Amino acid sequence: MSVDPMTYEAQFFGFTPQTCMLRIYIASQDYLFEGMQAVEQVILKKLGDLPGCEISPVQVRKCAEKFLGFMKGRFHNLFGKMEQLFLQLILCIPPNILLPEDKPQELHPCSEEEFRLLQEEIEQLQEK
Repeated sequence: MSVDPMTYEAQFFGFTPQTCMLRIYIASQDYLFEGMQAVEQVILKKLGDLPGCEISPVQVRKCAEKFLGFMKGRFHNLFGKMEQLFLQLILCIPPNILLPEDKPQELHPCSEEEFRLLQEEIEQLQEK
């Protein structure tokens, strides 16, 4: 997962893009696990219907777990690529875009020194 806080995007969307991606990742993984359980149950049912089948449920479980491990690895790699694309192309606000609440800052820019002086003036006024 990404470590860039993307605070401006969080301010715009009302959620952090990384949190969104994490939720999608977890939901997708849950579907993968549920799908694997369903596949395992179908295989066990079909094997139970076959006469003289020597494959035990334990063997099916071991193979399903092995396949699930393989799928998780592939899924993790693909999701990492998808996350990069989403965070760069979809859930990213270009640097030339300003939110409405930041428009005054564009119209009336001030340096750090001016900002510090304004804060001191505010503190003095609050004391009075």
